[in-house]
Amino acid sequence: MFDIASECARSVGASIRAIALQKRSARANLKTMMNRLPNAADLTSQEYSSLRLVARGFMSKTIPKLHQARLIELGLIQCLMGGLMATPAGRMVARS
Repeated sequence: MFDIASECARSVGASIRAIALQKRSARANLKTMMNRLPNAADLTSQEYSSLRLVARGFMSKTIPKLHQARLIELGLIQCLMGGLMATPAGRMVARS
């Protein structure tokens, strides 16, 4: 019984370390990406289409979660009052 508990604790500890490493890596990528304003070339065509939908105005319907996460990470959209809204940088990219 003790072996099962210790194995479970080791597994949880490894998972926590892996998550922490992913977060550090994501922050490092974000810092390198934010040295300049993102542009349309940084987005896939589907991400760009999602950005154009959001840039029309406050949007309560959803876009794919992966697109939403990437656009938020790049600082092109933000979540406000239960919906999505383009940032000033997002509006500039959507117009290009």
